[in-house]
Amino acid sequence: MRELKLLALNVLVTMVFSFVYSPQSHSQASGSAPYFNIPAQSLDSALVLFSMQADISIVGLTDSLKQHVVPDVRGYKAWRDVLEALLAGSGLEYRLLNSDTVSIFLVETAAATAAEASPEPSSKTSLLEEVVVSATRRSSNLQDTPIAVTAMGQATLDRLHASDLRDINVVVPGLEMINSPSQAAILVQLRGVGTTNITEIADGPVAIHIDGVYTPRSQSAAALLYDVERIEVLRGPQGTLFGRNSSSGSINVYHNKPVLDAVSADLLIAYGNYNQMELRGAFNLPVSDTFSLRVAGARNKHSAYTDLLDNYAGLAPHYPPEDVQLSDFQRALNLGQSGPETADQSGWRIAAKWQPNNNFSAYISSEDYRDQGTGFAELDPALVNRGIRGVVIDSPTFLNMSNKSLRSQLEYNFSDNYMLSYIYGRSRMNRQQIFDSDNGRDGSFEQQHTDSSKFNFYSHEIQILNSDKNRLRWVLGAYTSHEKNRIVFSTDQQNAGGGRSPQGASSWISDLGGAAVFYADQPDRRVESLGVFAQATYDLNEVSRLTLGSRYARDTKSDHGGRSISCRVPSVYGPYTVTGSVGPGAPGADQVYADPQVKEAIARGVPYGNGTSDGIGNEPCWITQVNDFSATWNNTSGLIRYDVDLSQDSMLYVSAATGFKSGHIQDAGNNAAPETVINYELGIKSLFPDLNLRVNTALYHAVYDDLQYSNLDRLDTDGDGIADTGGSTVVRNASKATVNGIELEMEWAIAGAGHLQLSATFMDARFNRFEIPDTLFGNLFNPYVSEGSSSPLDPVDLSGNSPPRTPKWKLAVAYERGFPIFDGILTPRVQVIYSDEYYLDIYNRNRLAAGIFPHIPNGGDNLGVQKSYRTFDLSVGYTPVSKKWMLEAFAKNVTDEDIKIAAGNFITAQGFTAIYMPPRTYGLTLSFAFGDK
Repeated sequence: MRELKLLALNVLVTMVFSFVYSPQSHSQASGSAPYFNIPAQSLDSALVLFSMQADISIVGLTDSLKQHVVPDVRGYKAWRDVLEALLAGSGLEYRLLNSDTVSIFLVETAAATAAEASPEPSSKTSLLEEVVVSATRRSSNLQDTPIAVTAMGQATLDRLHASDLRDINVVVPGLEMINSPSQAAILVQLRGVGTTNITEIADGPVAIHIDGVYTPRSQSAAALLYDVERIEVLRGPQGTLFGRNSSSGSINVYHNKPVLDAVSADLLIAYGNYNQMELRGAFNLPVSDTFSLRVAGARNKHSAYTDLLDNYAGLAPHYPPEDVQLSDFQRALNLGQSGPETADQSGWRIAAKWQPNNNFSAYISSEDYRDQGTGFAELDPALVNRGIRGVVIDSPTFLNMSNKSLRSQLEYNFSDNYMLSYIYGRSRMNRQQIFDSDNGRDGSFEQQHTDSSKFNFYSHEIQILNSDKNRLRWVLGAYTSHEKNRIVFSTDQQNAGGGRSPQGASSWISDLGGAAVFYADQPDRRVESLGVFAQATYDLNEVSRLTLGSRYARDTKSDHGGRSISCRVPSVYGPYTVTGSVGPGAPGADQVYADPQVKEAIARGVPYGNGTSDGIGNEPCWITQVNDFSATWNNTSGLIRYDVDLSQDSMLYVSAATGFKSGHIQDAGNNAAPETVINYELGIKSLFPDLNLRVNTALYHAVYDDLQYSNLDRLDTDGDGIADTGGSTVVRNASKATVNGIELEMEWAIAGAGHLQLSATFMDARFNRFEIPDTLFGNLFNPYVSEGSSSPLDPVDLSGNSPPRTPKWKLAVAYERGFPIFDGILTPRVQVIYSDEYYLDIYNRNRLAAGIFPHIPNGGDNLGVQKSYRTFDLSVGYTPVSKKWMLEAFAKNVTDEDIKIAAGNFITAQGFTAIYMPPRTYGLTLSFAFGDK
């Protein structure tokens, strides 16, 4: 009901503005001539006002309109006289297409002659913004690019109030992004397939490139979005044109480069609830005719979306009714910190461009990004449904991450027909983090601690391509990258049943009493990649083209000196400190015991997975796994595509492309096979100039072999539905998986100043064959593969299940309209998102019968499911004629919907604990533009 009231209110406001400011209301005051009030301004915005006040649709050349300034036009006048006055001296003329539509065109001798002979407007021109992309490594109009690609600039990001990449998924069909609490990473998913493993050498099926440089770690993808030129999201396998191969898509972020001929600056300030404060700005300074600098920065802060609770007593049936029944680990500690889901991000970037002549240009940028928030938490849906967004914490949860990046590009044109391009990138990440894993729910203690994570990466890419003027256009390229990671990651743990003392219960890590700690000490994990690629497009005739592409890739992953270590004492970060507690970092060599088999494996440099504490002396720790291992994978992937112009404003393409994601190495020498895909696609891109309407559709069928999925192995040893042992993330292969889908994107510049944008996806994703263990619940939710199976370690059959976060349909609709008021434009905007239900994990856990687990005796429904939902975002902005500033009020998730995006392992009658999207947020933004831009 609240949603309907808000929608009705928005419609009512729009109707009132339409009535008060409609051109008909003025024209009635003076007979047939309407009243015009068009202050001096740029021609493009003046024509928007003219269109509204004359009630006439305009089809025109947008780029040309921005170059001219018009004088004041006020009074009751014939619309033809007003239009001629606006166009005077611009070199533009108009032509009447029908009773209420005119075309604006550039007067050129040949063009004018052709225009007189035909009443049709120029091809592919409208009031819609012309979108230029480089998805094919050549600049081309979005409508002429035979790829399913969504492009957006900084203006779109501002309308979405997008701070980082997670905020763009609402406008890209099939794109989903979630947060990984324990690793501060973004899990990117496109067309039903995405990143599930965020360890230090994992690859994602969606490649992320920033200013042409591949970004291997998804932690870096969380960086703030500021001073962006455009973002392109390419759907389907990419690899014959870009640095690293990808199996489901690519996200390419391009920042504004320094401009040589204009001093300019911009600034945005935002304030909102949860003490939000956002600041963004950029300054462009030409130093000479050939050299320019650009400096940009951003800061984003807000307080916790999640409250800190003292305990859960009496808040839900699966918790003790009185706090006297609680154990020490079910009570919060006063750690003097904020709750989860705070933001404290900052970034700055300085860039330089040198262009001594028309044939050579050099670009380099240096960027620094820091995140000092508190990460995320898995919330109890039983509490969230009561309006309690809170957790119990007894660990000093924090995040301290920094990313430093250097990106550069050199371009040289020679012989008027060839261009040579060289791209170099380098980045370094440091991260420390503590994540409370138990959240005070089951009486045990578990904390995940990243003592140090250091990642160094560099890449080289060289390309040569010929001129766009050739009938045969080709690109040749080579790519190489090297990545080295060092991480010390630990899990402090103590089972339920004891207190916060050495006399407490034992740990799954050690058979001895009290807490214990597990370490993953990986001093040298590397990823090395080599790629050689080529792509060529040949014009078969004036309206059709054939494209062929191929890529050879060789990827190597290695682990040198990696060890898994168990300790029979806690660390200094654990629930308590005892004599011999392991200090910061991994335990020293004198603290670690190795049995004879482990010593032999280390001497031979081979992996080993059965290290024990048999024969241990005074050492507090022992090696359980030796992880020295290396693997190499080779692949050749390709592309064939045919595209044809159905008319001057419509194009059809059909393609078949293969994609590749390298295999994965794991502890003790285990590994997962590479992931491959073949994707068949049919797309149509159409522009309807008379209607100012753009419609793009894509139909695809993707077949995956050895699709990689990871999950956390945990065990419930006593059958009470609560995990008693921790575990590690394991990557496994789904032998076969199929994804079918239809995507639709529509943009409509409605007569007047209305603008409608629609994004929709219809998808069916299934595992054709997938057999892995459900280590926590056995065959409770999926049947065992073998009838004789009886252990949670035996595989269950997930064939027919859906991958996580793959709704059958999802729709996003945004509408805005500008109203002239006080010598400016007032623009209300509403965005509505509808989504079908989806599962939160690969096991598709749904219903639980009564009487299985004592803490939820009545069972439950929709345990690992997010039911269908809809959300509303509202905003209203005011921009004066000068366009030098803008004030906007906004509200996101207006109805405060509780939307799950990932499931945890603690089960309640109302579902598994889960990560949720942000609650309702609102605020004000004020932006300024200075200088010549």
